[in-house]
Amino acid sequence: MNLQANGNFHVTPGEVVTVAVTAVNTMYLAIFSDLLISDWQIVEPPHPVTPREVREVRRFTAALTAPSREAFALLFDFVRNPGSPVPAGAQYVVQLQGTVGPPVGFPVPPIGPFPIDQQFVFEVRQ
Repeated sequence: MNLQANGNFHVTPGEVVTVAVTAVNTMYLAIFSDLLISDWQIVEPPHPVTPREVREVRRFTAALTAPSREAFALLFDFVRNPGSPVPAGAQYVVQLQGTVGPPVGFPVPPIGPFPIDQQFVFEVRQ
């Protein structure tokens, strides 16, 4: 899996892509959409990894034929109370790892409006 300049990912036919989402200093309120073609395999359901972090890990297998496309969205929300801000240091950390190429990771800070929607597109090519 390689990140392209347009923000999409290039994956090879049949490549396995693992997606880990970690909520830091906030309740885990991330929602995975369905995939266009494949089905999610839940590797680790949401679980605490430290007193301040909760992680979920899923994976999918890209189509065996190229060219094709896979996509999904992640929806992130942050716990907040009326009149009080999101806790200091709250964020989500997303890590994507294919069976080919380096991992890609990035933070999702609590910049409203909430919830935050992030789209992921995977172009299956030889």
